[in-house]
Amino acid sequence: MDNRTVVVFGESGVGKSSIVNAIAGFRLAKTFNDAENDAIQSQLYDVTLASGVGVHLWDTLGLDRARMVGDSSPDAGEKHLESLVQNPTSGLGDLDLLIFCIRGNRISRSLVNTYNNVKSRAGQVPIALVINGLEKEDDMDRWWTRNERALHERGILCDAHVCVTTLESHSDPKVQARIDISRKLLCELVQSRGQAASSIRSVSVFVVGIHRLV
Repeated sequence: MDNRTVVVFGESGVGKSSIVNAIAGFRLAKTFNDAENDAIQSQLYDVTLASGVGVHLWDTLGLDRARMVGDSSPDAGEKHLESLVQNPTSGLGDLDLLIFCIRGNRISRSLVNTYNNVKSRAGQVPIALVINGLEKEDDMDRWWTRNERALHERGILCDAHVCVTTLESHSDPKVQARIDISRKLLCELVQSRGQAASSIRSVSVFVVGIHRLV
């Protein structure tokens, strides 16, 4: 069977669990805003894409919440993540993709440090940057156009990127279209092991153009 093993990482509140749910196609993981979400360790979910590809999907503890598992050192989050990168878990095969989730309004020094630390340990495993929270953008890819240079100047050179929103649904048809596009982008990203989701991205531009004409 053609399977993928994927680790989603980032700080608390950036939408890691929402990305898991978007890939799964239904609410599978508890999100940061769920009152009952008191998880203090990474969670493994098995999902199947519409294409039939199986995915072992790790939803990791927020890097800034790793102290909750008993390690209060400044780099506790990175240590927790490193253990997954080096050994996703026996029997699941090699790690295929690391998804680095950030919010569109957060480009901080700690973000750069996190990327550098993970990149130094990832070896040949591709790292994809997922920029979340872009539902207010008419064209979500414009975020990348505005910020690509700043990211590259800071040394964040990922193998792929997608600009998304992981809202579950929205009454505005334009926002709902962005939600649907985002789900397709994320699934294609996982299936392709971090290759550029160019075909879906082209569709997103086409849909945005249609809404502008309406």
